[in-house]
Amino acid sequence: MELYNEDLGKVGYIALLYYFKDKSGNLVVSYIDFVAYTFTLGIMASCISTMIICGWKTFQKMGSIKKSMSKKTKELNKQLFKTLVFQTLVPMFTMFAPVGTLLTLPIFSIVINPVFSNAPSFYAGLYPALDAIIAIFMIRDFRDTVLCRPKLHVSIASSTHSGHYISSVLSG
Repeated sequence: MELYNEDLGKVGYIALLYYFKDKSGNLVVSYIDFVAYTFTLGIMASCISTMIICGWKTFQKMGSIKKSMSKKTKELNKQLFKTLVFQTLVPMFTMFAPVGTLLTLPIFSIVINPVFSNAPSFYAGLYPALDAIIAIFMIRDFRDTVLCRPKLHVSIASSTHSGHYISSVLSG
């Protein structure tokens, strides 16, 4: 009511209440909320662990097949891997960290500023744009297109073949 001028009895919301005082003023610990907190952090930890394991395995696989790739394929794979690394870091900093912080601070009776408590909602809307921007600016062909840089196409042909082609086009 103080911060948003809303009656919590009329608004749907989800919150964890780790401690509360009963009618006699005794502090009561809500263990079910701690279980929910642990479960939520477990989900986030499993997502982060999966990203780290898959990233490491991808890095190892790319290193093992490097000798069989052309220079252009190596460069493209390097760009794509860097893009994936940054695209993995974005949700860690925009979703996992703010939500984890918002769930953890009340355990220590730290009051959260209302602006910060709205951060996960803000980042949820910002994340798709950041994800696309990373791909656009990390992959050279995308970046060159967006920045209107001309592409240099180099093709090498034998002089007899190209001379024959040119003469047939001019005479035809």
